[in-house]
Amino acid sequence: MLMERFGGTNQTGKYRLEVRNRRRKTGKPLQSVHSDIRRLVALAFPELDHRARETIACDYFIDALADPDVALKVRERSPANLD
Repeated sequence: MLMERFGGTNQTGKYRLEVRNRRRKTGKPLQSVHSDIRRLVALAFPELDHRARETIACDYFIDALADPDVALKVRERSPANLD
């Protein structure tokens, strides 16, 4: 009963919303955003393989950047993984 209520399978929708709405706050280091995005993507998409999760994580990380100019420069380089 506890696994059903608090287990990760029923909360993937919650984690998807969290990662989609995650934004970098002023003064927060990029490493903090990186680790949050990586954790939330792993929880939101547990059934995907590593390569697909990395692609999704990159997109969410770029979306979470506070500066649109920096986000554009990162997108232009089309990173292969989150690191």
